[in-house]
Amino acid sequence: MDCCGDRAFPARSSTCLLAAERPGFVFGANAAGDLAGQVTTPCTLASGCQRTVIWYAAGGSTQLATLGSEHSWSRDINAQQEVVGMSTSARGLNTAYFWSASTGMLALSGNQQVVANGLSDVRPDGTRLVVGMDAQANAAVWIVRTP
Repeated sequence: MDCCGDRAFPARSSTCLLAAERPGFVFGANAAGDLAGQVTTPCTLASGCQRTVIWYAAGGSTQLATLGSEHSWSRDINAQQEVVGMSTSARGLNTAYFWSASTGMLALSGNQQVVANGLSDVRPDGTRLVVGMDAQANAAVWIVRTP
């Protein structure tokens, strides 16, 4: 039995686990237990806006902004608590992003609507490998270096 009683929840639906702090969905976790997901927040849209949230294993959370429009969604978090996912841009396009506490949310380049789905830990050369796909299911790969 879990915190939701006897109900079984798919691995990607963790609303019950987060209900004590903020209901939401989790899509990524690192080995330390930090979680990356999203919550619905009030906004000008009747249904609310989706916003990326990082829930820290040590307690607390951080809600991320967007790339200029209503929504952001996370897909993965690494050991350095850096996050990747997708956000609507000011032009209304779904755009892949990389986020860290030092850089904030950075748009990852792409000719079409793209999502970043996976993120490596920092590699020996200081870069991170980000993988995803575009709207036609073509693979997308970025190498991210932060200061």
